[in-house]
Amino acid sequence: MKFKRKMKYKFDRKRAIECKINKRIDDDTWSYDILIGDKDGSTKWETSQGKDMADALEKLLWIERHQLIEKMVNKTSLNVMMLAWFISLVVPGIISHALDSHIPILVTLIFNFTLFISWWAFHRWVKSQRK
Repeated sequence: MKFKRKMKYKFDRKRAIECKINKRIDDDTWSYDILIGDKDGSTKWETSQGKDMADALEKLLWIERHQLIEKMVNKTSLNVMMLAWFISLVVPGIISHALDSHIPILVTLIFNFTLFISWWAFHRWVKSQRK
């Protein structure tokens, strides 16, 4: 017989209210169902895997942090990258035309290539941490 709690939970931060063992995955890995209480009082069930309950909670926190970072990066990074790429190509083009030299364009292309590779590596690292 299950009892429903009529009163909402209220906390100053997120909390794990209840944790149940769901099933065994491997020899040393278990699946856990975790009831999370948010700041606003709402609750939701999440599933996580780990060697023990603390490991499952740690993995759940890790995933939530990375999802927050991905939301921020995905909203701004592409627009900022395109704007930086455009400015870094147009401004040195004007400067190299005024100076009659190709060095500003060469420096800009090296900078843009390095920026693109670092952006690609960061996104690849974020996706690898999600697994």
